[in-house]
Amino acid sequence: MPFYPTAKQRQIVWQLWLSLSHTKKVMLQAVCGAGKTEIATLIIASYLRRGGVVGWAIARRDVVVELQERLQAYFPKTTVLGLYQDSPDLGRKGQLIVLTTARLSAFYQSFDFLVIDENDAYPFSVSAFQQATAAMSVIKNAKTLYISGTVEQKDVKDYDAIISLSRRFHERELPQIEFVEQRHTMYREHSDFFKKIAGFIKKGQPIFIYVKSKKKGLDVLKVLIRYWDGCVENVSSNDQKRTEILNRVRSGQTQILITTTILERGVTFKNLQVIVLDADADIFNAATLVQIAGRVGRSIESIEGEIYFYYGSGITYAMRRAKKYHNRANKGEVIFL
Repeated sequence: MPFYPTAKQRQIVWQLWLSLSHTKKVMLQAVCGAGKTEIATLIIASYLRRGGVVGWAIARRDVVVELQERLQAYFPKTTVLGLYQDSPDLGRKGQLIVLTTARLSAFYQSFDFLVIDENDAYPFSVSAFQQATAAMSVIKNAKTLYISGTVEQKDVKDYDAIISLSRRFHERELPQIEFVEQRHTMYREHSDFFKKIAGFIKKGQPIFIYVKSKKKGLDVLKVLIRYWDGCVENVSSNDQKRTEILNRVRSGQTQILITTTILERGVTFKNLQVIVLDADADIFNAATLVQIAGRVGRSIESIEGEIYFYYGSGITYAMRRAKKYHNRANKGEVIFL
């Protein structure tokens, strides 16, 4: 493997093996940035060595593309496919298949082992059809590993066992979340909001600005492009060029990315800073806010970062739950939403 697991990760792998040897549905619940992908990789390696076919399902296409690249690097001698709408791998056969949850319907009793990554994400979390096809995609008595950083307390009963990890792989605390009142003057040049962005850009740090809707994103883009033309872009769920846009962020060409919740999960960028506008909007539930905050401080090269939740009407219960989640994780507690 091109990575060396920490002592804590090896301990979690051992606990997962024990649970999977006695049960069929196991949840790995860990904070964002704990190395859940690497932990699961150590589990699936044994299935691949025995010639088993492994599926790794996740809701969003962007994450499939990124995960396929990572797993191919981890298993260079294994054919790793990435399946999503219009994928070049459609119709091909492989031993390790990374696919969107919508593609599970094409597989019937096919997988010896199945990973369902971020099973609480839309649309899998609300689709009885996708959940049923996931159950039918594995062979008889096959094991399924669920992975998430945001397990609801009410859903604990759905799993045969839950293994929890409340520390990131680099053992540093989760960055603190700060609440900021959203004033009508915030889009003026000398506002606190503008000063924060200017400070991040001066340090060469990329910024994700999360917005509640595509329309809001376009409105914010019109304002910021006056001052940072050439280094600010906007992305949403129906943008067909998301991969190209994300590549420009990684290369440093784009420093400010205005995004909807389409990028709340599964993406990692070094030195990333996060601002959520209208964090008190209904679309930002506790799980979404935790996942968004989880984009910050993930890399060993940039273990710190800043997270700002801007609110208009008031601090919501979801915002408080997200902040409480970070505080409890930093105390080493088992964390459920």
